[in-house]
Amino acid sequence: MPDVLQLHQSALAPSVGTIKQLSPATKKWQQQNLDADIGLRIIPIDDSISSMQFPNDGGSMRIVHLFEGFDLCFNQVDSCVLPAVMPSNSHILLVNYCVEGRCETNLDTGMHLFMEPDHIAIGTQYASGQFTYPSGHYQGIELFIDLDKVAAGTSTALSTLAVSPADLVERMSLDDELFIHSVSGSLEATLRQIWALRSSTNLDRLRLMALLLLVEIEQSNKNAEEHSHYLTSVQARLAHDAARIIRNDLTNKDPIARIAEKLQTSPTSLKDYFKRAYGENISDYRRRIRMEAAADLLLSDRGMRVSDVALNVGYENQSKFAAAFKRRHNMSPLEYRREQAG
Repeated sequence: MPDVLQLHQSALAPSVGTIKQLSPATKKWQQQNLDADIGLRIIPIDDSISSMQFPNDGGSMRIVHLFEGFDLCFNQVDSCVLPAVMPSNSHILLVNYCVEGRCETNLDTGMHLFMEPDHIAIGTQYASGQFTYPSGHYQGIELFIDLDKVAAGTSTALSTLAVSPADLVERMSLDDELFIHSVSGSLEATLRQIWALRSSTNLDRLRLMALLLLVEIEQSNKNAEEHSHYLTSVQARLAHDAARIIRNDLTNKDPIARIAEKLQTSPTSLKDYFKRAYGENISDYRRRIRMEAAADLLLSDRGMRVSDVALNVGYENQSKFAAAFKRRHNMSPLEYRREQAG
């Protein structure tokens, strides 16, 4: 049983349906957690690889057990929210790399961390509450290292490294703060190669690349922390409240200054918080949300006129709506409706 599944066992419970071949460890784990069912499915692929299917078609996590206390995970998320379940008494070193999308993590320090593509976060801080994905889509890599298990283990491969995971924590002061930065050069190349192996069952190859990743991390800039990726709880709430105002009424044309006034903050501060939280400015976000809603309306109510769709998403001028829609979807509203119908 991959260690990362054991870490989550207090909150996760698999429902394997018609899956017939389960390892004894997986069966035992199921029996111990049937009372905590939250709709997850654990599908064993072989002795070292499992797939955790999130509820409501929310995506999956492919878990590869590399060594004792050492798991590699490939995340494919198609949801806006997933629970964060990490026991606070575990001494885990977590390496998180964002391939695509955006992820907000509430840390046990009270700060909110925002991951964006081609950025890596490394540390021992714990996520609390939930993971939030503003775009409803996310792809990424996680490396879970149970420092206590690794220290007590007998892995020859790990013992040959010039630097151990525990050494990384000490040298990079990871018990005190996160290392977070954009990646480039050989570190980026290694992470991209690992992502390319997300469907692989070649355990030796995956182990080799994970060990290479540790070496690349050790050789990276140990002081490269980007504070622009953090918001306090109050700042994050203001950004989310602004987004909620926009989503709740797509016909609302309030300028940023008016939204900031409603939230009792300055326009400059709100712009900064929003950009850090969502990775785009407020006007771009409003335009994207409107065009996504328009696309849904065009398909869900095929009898609705394009002019009515435009009005429903805040456009009184149909020509301006059509131009904005085409910039977003690379075709006119009617072309989009016809193509999706086919």
